[in-house]
Amino acid sequence: MRGVTKPVTVKLTHVGEGKDPWGAYRSGFSGTAEVNRLDFGMTKNLGPGTE
Repeated sequence: MRGVTKPVTVKLTHVGEGKDPWGAYRSGFSGTAEVNRLDFGMTKNLGPGTE
C-alpha cells in the first residue's frame, strides 16, 4: 500500500481435497490476515477504535 512493502502472515485452514471434475487433484484452504494501516503510513480515516 502506498509504495510500502511488508511481509504478511496468513493463517490457513485446510478445508478439503480431492479430484476435480476434470480428474486433477486439488486441495483447498481458507485464510485470514490482518494489516495495520499505520504500518503503511495511512493515518487518516482510520475509524473508531484506532490509536
